[in-house]
Amino acid sequence: MTARKYATIRRLLCAALILLMLPLAAVTAAAESYNFAKGQDIEADNNYYPPEGFFDVSFLVDGEWLTIEGDNLKLGWNSDPFSGIGETDPVEITVKLDTYYLLEKILLYPMKWTNGEAFPRDFELLGSVDGEEWFAVYETQKDVTAAAADNVSVTPKEYVLETPVSIRYFRLRITRHSAVVDATGAATSALGEIELYGSKDTAAEEEAARKLTEARNAATEELKSYRAGKDNKDYREAQIAELDAALAKGLEAVEAAQSEDAVTVAVGAAKNALDAVKTDAQLTAEETTEAPTEAPTEAPTEPETEEPTEEITEALTQPEAPTEAPTSPAEDEDTDAPQDTADGTAAPTEPAPAKGCSSVLWSGALGLLMTLTAAFAVCRKKNDDR
Repeated sequence: MTARKYATIRRLLCAALILLMLPLAAVTAAAESYNFAKGQDIEADNNYYPPEGFFDVSFLVDGEWLTIEGDNLKLGWNSDPFSGIGETDPVEITVKLDTYYLLEKILLYPMKWTNGEAFPRDFELLGSVDGEEWFAVYETQKDVTAAAADNVSVTPKEYVLETPVSIRYFRLRITRHSAVVDATGAATSALGEIELYGSKDTAAEEEAARKLTEARNAATEELKSYRAGKDNKDYREAQIAELDAALAKGLEAVEAAQSEDAVTVAVGAAKNALDAVKTDAQLTAEETTEAPTEAPTEAPTEPETEEPTEEITEALTQPEAPTEAPTSPAEDEDTDAPQDTADGTAAPTEPAPAKGCSSVLWSGALGLLMTLTAAFAVCRKKNDDR
């Protein structure tokens, strides 16, 4: 055979091998479907966790329908009998996935302990890519029953999606509880395990990673520009260092953010930190306002004086002796002395005119002076006696 024939045969064999491998690749891809709910974060807005540890929402994603750990049985999740929920009060159980998954099948396991009798009757199966907007991944379930004769006969409820759906969050929203009523009078729902089957949505994961990278880059440029808008000449040296430190911390937070929302939060926090650094003008104004003023001088205190003695008190309380304004001898002769008449009798005199205001004030001042002089003399005598 010629070399050309060998080459042709080789190409045909390679093509045949590829055709044979295609079904195998499809089978391998199908085999990659697994329970990606195992070990994920889960929460419920109504949860019962008794001291014995039989129930808790986290037991729904531990990978086992019934977990036995020593003397402790982990039966699954049970609504709180002390919350007083009614038959149609909604309860939500949410699984937060670590990345995007293509959901293909949902398995809900009744709780074996109740023989499946406490399985919720009405519920919705929801998905979300951002935890904010929710959509139905399967039709709403009504009048469901999972009761069995015993816990061995209990079987899970399976819901297979016609087309895989990309989700980042899964939610079971119970809208009507089981017919079991607790002794407290509360409606009851119980589950043993939740399993979500499918595979990672690499396309959505890559797209999310691309958008996150773009958001980080845009945030980095935004923060650098925001810092550049703070002119160094308006700040003191220490405050310039604070600005640079705030920028560096903000850039680190942006780089560590794992979602676009987290990037937005990091940018806002960094801007607030930059705005909190005070300018030289602000610091100067504060220093001027807070500058210590001169300490107020104490008012001069009067020297301590001794308590007034009885003598001083008496002297101060004695009535003033009437005093007359001093007059000159001439005035006495002319005005005060009575004039004799020819028959020897005293001639009537005209009444003395009333003293003016100045005479009254002078008399009062003179009397006060005499009183103070007397008091001073008493004090001095007492000090001399000591």
